[in-house]
Amino acid sequence: MSIRLSNLSPALPPALLQNLSAINIKTAADLVFIPPDALLHSLPRGSTTLGELESCIDNVTGQVAAEGMSGDELLASEVASDLTEVKSGVSELDELIGGSFSGTHGGNVIEISGKSGTGKTALALHTVLSHLSQHGRDAAIWMDTTGDLSAQRLTHAMSSQAGPCTDTALERLHISLAFEIEAAYDILDNIRSVLTSTSSSDARPRILVIDTITPLLGPNLSATSSQGHAAMTTFMRSLRTLARTHALFILVLNSSTVSNTNSASAFAWTTHKPALGPSFTFLTDATLWLARPPPSALNPTSSAADDHDGDSDRDQQELRIAEVLRSRISVCSFIATVSIRSAE
Repeated sequence: MSIRLSNLSPALPPALLQNLSAINIKTAADLVFIPPDALLHSLPRGSTTLGELESCIDNVTGQVAAEGMSGDELLASEVASDLTEVKSGVSELDELIGGSFSGTHGGNVIEISGKSGTGKTALALHTVLSHLSQHGRDAAIWMDTTGDLSAQRLTHAMSSQAGPCTDTALERLHISLAFEIEAAYDILDNIRSVLTSTSSSDARPRILVIDTITPLLGPNLSATSSQGHAAMTTFMRSLRTLARTHALFILVLNSSTVSNTNSASAFAWTTHKPALGPSFTFLTDATLWLARPPPSALNPTSSAADDHDGDSDRDQQELRIAEVLRSRISVCSFIATVSIRSAE
């Protein structure tokens, strides 16, 4: 603000610059901190108007002042500076979703759908525990809507993890039961409260997993009423708002329904599609479909004489086809073959 008015570009009108200098107004600070009407009375009568003077002051202020930033923008920039990227731990899957599950802004809502036993929960557990094992200041919330997540399964999934923060990973994974939509809203309110008040020394929630969302929204859907669809849309908008506002990565697991064909899939043998109807996939940032490949798509297993320990056969049983059915953050119809060792 101590910049001299004579050094500004574009320069002030020469006559005004001379008159300001005559009353000892020589720097930008001298000019902008004097009320325009008081300054006008100090200048020679008729040399300028109040409007012209205010325009000159605005011009000078725009040149020397720092760019303004609201409190919300400042908070978002501070959160982004400490933001950790959430990856699935499977490079092929990360590439399907544009490089990482969380995305550059950190607040993606990703849907993983598939038949029972295709590895949805196993993949979600691997993603969460892999991240917590690497980032000691992050926490995760697991919203269990069926009560099926056991301590034994968590311990088994944790045994395959490695990282500098594995000792405290399970302590930073918080399990919440939600058997109805009202309980789910209460959990979201608690997460929002924690994200708003968390101090820098606390583990910050970075991931929310809903396993599965189908029992929460499915019972209210009806072909004869729009009320269930409205409730589904409202809930998913709440998730997106929470994700975007607080850079929270949300992973939503969805079951499947029988269909003659799945038009979104690249494979003709896909006879199931994501549950909750076609509109649900447009309420998330991406829909990832997991499926077991048919026997015809697998390589022939080796004979017993050549494969004494059965590793080849077991590996093929663990194979899954991961397919992006719809996405606003990456290219659709990308496909990868991955191995998921723990079935649901």
